Amino acid sequence: MFDSKDNERDESPLLGSSTFYYEDKSPKRLSNMEQVKTDLTTVTTIARDNLFKVVERGEQLIDLETRSENLSAGADLFNTRARGVKRNMWWNNKKGIMIFSGIFLLIVVIVVFSQALSGEKNILIPTDSITN
Repeated sequence: MFDSKDNERDESPLLGSSTFYYEDKSPKRLSNMEQVKTDLTTVTTIARDNLFKVVERGEQLIDLETRSENLSAGADLFNTRARGVKRNMWWNNKKGIMIFSGIFLLIVVIVVFSQALSGEKNILIPTDSITN
């Protein structure tokens, strides 16, 4: 079929030129196989690195979640204590107002009774303004 000058090897009549194509390209195929192996190694390394990064990210997310839970618990405790402090300050303010009002009322009562005991009949209106 083929001239032996064109081909260095005899071809099988059943396989025809396909054996010639693969046999002729065998040195290139080996270099292609080496390239595929190199690419596979590179892809495997990248995939392994990505897997490690995913695991590290998962660990960081767990740490972040733990910190977030601790912060939330701290915020709840702060809120509870802040409400207590607010309530105490409100009571202290009311106590101060009641004490001040009591002292003011006591002073007014003392002044009124002292004027009443001194003998004046009308302590709210001065007697000088009535005679004029």
